[in-house]
Amino acid sequence: MDLKKKVTIVIPTYNRYDKLSRLLHYFESSGFPINIIVLDSSIDKKKKPEGLQKLLKQQNIEYVDFPSELFLYKKISNGLQKIATPYVVLCADDDFITPAGIRSSVEFLENNPDYSVAHGQYISFWLDTSSMDKKRTFCWRPGYISDSVMMDEPETRLMYHFGNYVCPTFYGVHRTSQIQGIFYDTTQYTDDLRFGELLPSMITLIKGKMKRLDSLYYGREKAVVKSYVADFATFKQEGTYDAKYNRFKDCISQYLSKETGLSSMDAGGIIDEGMNLYLAMVSKNKKKTLINKLKRFSQSSSLGVRLYELLKELNNKSLFCKKRPSSYFMDWPYSKDSEDYNLIKSLVLATGANNKD
Repeated sequence: MDLKKKVTIVIPTYNRYDKLSRLLHYFESSGFPINIIVLDSSIDKKKKPEGLQKLLKQQNIEYVDFPSELFLYKKISNGLQKIATPYVVLCADDDFITPAGIRSSVEFLENNPDYSVAHGQYISFWLDTSSMDKKRTFCWRPGYISDSVMMDEPETRLMYHFGNYVCPTFYGVHRTSQIQGIFYDTTQYTDDLRFGELLPSMITLIKGKMKRLDSLYYGREKAVVKSYVADFATFKQEGTYDAKYNRFKDCISQYLSKETGLSSMDAGGIIDEGMNLYLAMVSKNKKKTLINKLKRFSQSSSLGVRLYELLKELNNKSLFCKKRPSSYFMDWPYSKDSEDYNLIKSLVLATGANNKD
């Protein structure tokens, strides 16, 4: 399969030229024959390092300049309209997406027309410098753990995705014509990052099934300092939630009605029920996050083992406690993905990453 004729990688970037350079070096080092389009809305584009400027001049890379104030999803939508290949995938500028993962996802979609998106296994990575000699260690843990969504009925897939939402679908490989329309509508019916993330993810599951392949697909850099993004609770406090949600619901209702023949009222009822499931899940996850933060605090303070053991006991007895993977890993256990993993590891050790928070 000639991937250069099949798929394009879209990389939105904003004020992170060091990370963009790292990602482009990764694709160059892998010898990956693929089209790349960089969507740059950085504030000072004159600060591009010389090495990055050279990378951007490669024959397979198209560079597009956008105003710094442009809404993220509008930038992505505009960039997607330029894609001519039948498949497309988004990759954040500070992350990695593996050539093997893209290839296997494209092959799967080629053979399964009832699927709208395919991807694989995700990891979250960081550099740990907590050892006595301050030596940097590349660490990772599984991320975005979820199953394939393969139900035949669009409304069943939608409800499942609302109640089991783990990550946005748009980091997976998509059929270009579908995702172009989905992101255009996202810019028409949302104006914030929360609903803007949720809307394309839900529509994608209405349009088709989602396959999670059993191979390393995507490495996400663990952020140390997270910029503030207004959430649904904030929208409710501000009094903007209802208006935002009604636009969001209107858009999804149209897609769901078209795919299923349901009336607008019935489709809207399904979306209301699904959103309630989603909000309940978000609330539950916030409780998990609080307990995990308390556990980390207990381990690093003079309160010592007794407080940690108490928190551990309370957490184990809680209704929302589930078995979690080991806290982090330093070796890759799967030989089939070792080449991609080792290249990511070597580049991060050479160029840097955020430390574990």
